[in-house]
Amino acid sequence: SASRMSASNNANASLYGAIAGVGASTNAWVHATQAVNVGSGSTLQAWGDINISAGLAGDGSVYSSIQATATTVVYNNTAIPISVLYRGTANADDDAALTLGIGSRVLGVEDVNLGASPGQVAATGLGSNYNPYLSIFGAKNSDNHSNTNNGGTGTVALTGLVVAGIYNDQIITIALGSSTPTLTTSSPY
Repeated sequence: SASRMSASNNANASLYGAIAGVGASTNAWVHATQAVNVGSGSTLQAWGDINISAGLAGDGSVYSSIQATATTVVYNNTAIPISVLYRGTANADDDAALTLGIGSRVLGVEDVNLGASPGQVAATGLGSNYNPYLSIFGAKNSDNHSNTNNGGTGTVALTGLVVAGIYNDQIITIALGSSTPTLTTSSPY
């Protein structure tokens, strides 16, 4: 399973007058939780590859993409500019979990790939304050907060059985004069 999530918000405040002590703020929060569970006592069996992932498409082509963007811009054009708030805060994370239940079996003739990945996580929080006195010097004040919480977590809990190459040992015998071949294997599956 793979998720694509994005949140973006913007605040723009223009203040005029003699004195202003206000401002603006933005806060964007994106949290994804992805869980892939193979139920207790169930069996997954395939002649080809088996790919089971949380946070990644089954064919491995796409990772989850979680993004939060918060932008605040305050233009304080007052005679005495006091901007108390111009914060931009963005938080993003992704928790992905793959669980094989008790007694479950994943049996592959070829490869078995299991995984959990938080994918690509990005947060951009930008807060800017402009006033006439800062503009003279081409400057601004910034209050930027970008948090990805280390991107999130990817956990795999294996309380079942995973076997790749279940038919790796096979003998086909065709007896002289026989019309039916005999297949023998040491595989318990």
